[in-house]
Amino acid sequence: MEFPVELKLRGSKMIRASVWVVHVAAALALFHVPALLPASGGAVDWALACGAWTLLGASLVRGLRAQASLEACSLWLERDGLLELVRESDGAGGLFRVRVGSQVVLPNAAWFALVPVAVSASVVAGSGARRFMLVPDNLSAGSFRLLRIWLRHCSAHVSQGEGARP
Repeated sequence: MEFPVELKLRGSKMIRASVWVVHVAAALALFHVPALLPASGGAVDWALACGAWTLLGASLVRGLRAQASLEACSLWLERDGLLELVRESDGAGGLFRVRVGSQVVLPNAAWFALVPVAVSASVVAGSGARRFMLVPDNLSAGSFRLLRIWLRHCSAHVSQGEGARP
């Protein structure tokens, strides 16, 4: 594998569809709980209904926004285990390392958490750990395989000066 490797991310239609399906199923389930129907009666029932529907709506928006945030992002994978995340729209991004023990790599999905090493000034406010769940649909053909190989073999490299991070 030639390093650095650039992987362009995109939102997954499969994940978006599953987010919609799960939230529609949850909404249909809420219709069968009489206390959670807005027209069911008292103030407590009305407050519960509003809270449940608000949480469901917020969850839907968060799930769809997570996939939309992957659009126009690139991952640059380095041989030494560093990963550079760049948003192409404004050039913001940062240098990250995969948190030790956080990666789960399966044939059709990869989960991992990133710990910042250095971030650009425009993303300092949100420079905490970032978590990703990627599926083959998030990357171009063949790129998902490269990511899986890198996560298994290169992401665990920690330079001598850094030590293992919690």
